[in-house]
Amino acid sequence: MPARTAPPSGGVSIRDVAAAAGVSAATVSRVVNGNPQVAAGTRARVLEAMERLGYQPNLAAKALAGGTTGAVGLLVPSIANPFYGALAEGVDDMAGELGYHVFITHVAGPRAERDALALLVGRRVDGVLMAAAEASDDVLGPIAAAGMPVVLLAREVPGLDVSCIVNDDFAGAREVTRHLLGLGHERVGLVSEPLSLFSAQERRRGFRAALRAAGLEPDVEVEAAAGTIEAAHAAAGRILDRRDRPTALFCQNDLMAIGVLQACRERGTAVPDELSLAGYDGTLLAEVVHPRLTTVVQPVRDIGRLAVELLHQLRTSRIKSARKLVLQPALRIGESTAPPKG
Repeated sequence: MPARTAPPSGGVSIRDVAAAAGVSAATVSRVVNGNPQVAAGTRARVLEAMERLGYQPNLAAKALAGGTTGAVGLLVPSIANPFYGALAEGVDDMAGELGYHVFITHVAGPRAERDALALLVGRRVDGVLMAAAEASDDVLGPIAAAGMPVVLLAREVPGLDVSCIVNDDFAGAREVTRHLLGLGHERVGLVSEPLSLFSAQERRRGFRAALRAAGLEPDVEVEAAAGTIEAAHAAAGRILDRRDRPTALFCQNDLMAIGVLQACRERGTAVPDELSLAGYDGTLLAEVVHPRLTTVVQPVRDIGRLAVELLHQLRTSRIKSARKLVLQPALRIGESTAPPKG
């Protein structure tokens, strides 16, 4: 066994371990947090370096000694949606570079969000990254008012004075709707996420703006019960069973577009020959389904990385007030949209 090297007087940092193991600080962070995606050989090198340097990530001791734990909490509404997986990767990458550990928590509703936030505050995390759908003033307001740095990811809550990093949902929805109109579709419908979400409202607003500029009205608008495959599948049934159904549909995320695609297959409706279909988010699933989805690509990993940077700036007082960063999406044309037939 290699001889143990005494740590320098200033203590051993995550960067020291990374240098000794020949890996990035993000990789060390993943090993510390038990991330299963680290290769066995890499994990062994990191653990050996930690042992040799005497690195002990004792969060509780750090909190008591210096008022900081070196940990941040990330709340996401779904672990099934690949959008949030990519978001978490961006968060984890930048957190590792800055020396933070990440607690990732799946929360399915307001009650779960409150419980998760209470747990994170109890663990004395250095800040909260919130991607959960139900973020609201009464949930986050007291935490932010108490001085806890909070950043919303891909979410905005009007009236809530916390920092956020968002995609320009209005512009993205308007662009994909313009694409459908440019193909010659005049009967264009929308399958939306729950309109309690600010992002859903913005995407509907962009959809309607593009139609209005073309002198058209929405052919149909259906609000799904949730932004899931199952909810969109059920909503699609109500649209596809209509005699005068639209020739194109815009779905507010890729999972919902896949739910509509499933309903089309069950009813023998060919995509895109009989119905053009577009999604939103630019997830991996949009690339692997057949036909490959036309979708609006969000810079998801950038959102995660920038959120951690912003949280760090807030925590270290480099910035004193809430900031809003708006990133621009890009349309990616796949095989699920085509000019209407007949």
